[in-house]
Amino acid sequence: MEKSLCIYYFSGTGNARNVAQIIEREVWRHNVAVQINDISKTDRLHIKSPQSNELLVLVSPVHGFNYPPIMLHYLLRFPKGNNEVMLMNTRAGMRIGNWVTPGISGISLYLSALILRWKGYKIRSLYPVDFPSNWISLHPALNKKTIDFIYHQVTPKIEKAARGFLNGKREFTCVRECIIDLLVAPIAILYYFIGRFVIAKTFYASQDCTQCGLCERNCAIHAIKTVNGKPFWTFQCESCMNCMNNCPQKAIETAHGFIIVIAIAFSILVSSVFDRYLPVITDIKWLKFLLENMLFIAYIAVFYRLLHFMLRFRWFERMVVFTSLTKLSFWGRYKAPKQ
Repeated sequence: MEKSLCIYYFSGTGNARNVAQIIEREVWRHNVAVQINDISKTDRLHIKSPQSNELLVLVSPVHGFNYPPIMLHYLLRFPKGNNEVMLMNTRAGMRIGNWVTPGISGISLYLSALILRWKGYKIRSLYPVDFPSNWISLHPALNKKTIDFIYHQVTPKIEKAARGFLNGKREFTCVRECIIDLLVAPIAILYYFIGRFVIAKTFYASQDCTQCGLCERNCAIHAIKTVNGKPFWTFQCESCMNCMNNCPQKAIETAHGFIIVIAIAFSILVSSVFDRYLPVITDIKWLKFLLENMLFIAYIAVFYRLLHFMLRFRWFERMVVFTSLTKLSFWGRYKAPKQ
C-alpha cells in the first residue's frame, strides 16, 4: 500500500507551523503524499480517523513544560488507531555564540506519547525542536539575526528527522534529557491547573489599541472578547503569544508592575488571615498551598476586572504602561520567519 503522511499542528506565533511546513516540503521531495492540518481551524470535537496506511506527525509548542491544553485535549479526543506516530515540540531555543542552546520539553512528549499509545498508536519518534523562544512576557524578543541563525541551524535537523521517520527509523534521543524533564514535571502540572490562569490575567491593551478586533478574530481558542470596546482576556487564554506578537499597533502589553503590586498585597493579606484565623490550616502545608493558589486565582480575576475598568482613565493607563516591560523600545515582538 502506498505510504502517505498526515501532519497535525497547533501554533501560536508560527514556530510549530514552520516545523509542519518544513516536514511537508521534505516529504514532497520524496514523492510521498502529505496532508497538513492546523488543529485550531478544524472541528476538534469530531476528529476524523486517520487512514490505515498514514504516518502521523503531531507538532505543538511547549507551554509551561507541557503541550498546551488545546493540543492535549485534541489528543484525548483523537480516534483510536494503530498508525506510526512522530511527536514533536517547539521549545525555547536560544543562541550563545555559534551554539543553539536547547529548551526544556518537560512532560510534553512523554504525556502525549502515553495518551496515543493508550489509544493503540505506535510511537516511532519523540523529537524536540529548539526553535527560537517567543515568550515575550518574560524576556525581550530575539533579534532577526539570532532568529535566522537558529532556523538555519535547526531546519536541516528537522529535515533529517522527517527522512528518518519516512524510512522507519526510531528516534528517542530526547530520553537522555529525561532527568531534567522529570525535575520540571511538578511545574508543568501546576502550570496546567494554576499558572496559565494567572498569566491570562496579565495581558491588557493600551490606549494605542485601535479596536481593529484582529486579536479576537485570530485567537485559536476564542479566549479574547471585547468588553467596553477593549480586548479582555478570559481564563481560556493559553498564553500562546499570538495576539501580543501580531498586534499591528503593538498595543497589547503585559502588566508586570500591576501584577507585582497585587501579588505582594495578596501575600501580606493572606498570610495575616491564615495566621490569625486559620492556624490549623497553616500547619498543613499542602492544604495551605492549594487554598492560597485557589484564592489567588479568584483574587487576580477580581483585580483584572478593576484593571480593565481603570484603564479608561489616562493617568492610570500611563502608570500601568510605564511599569510594563513589554512597552520598552528594545523589548520588541517575535516574528517567525516565513517558510
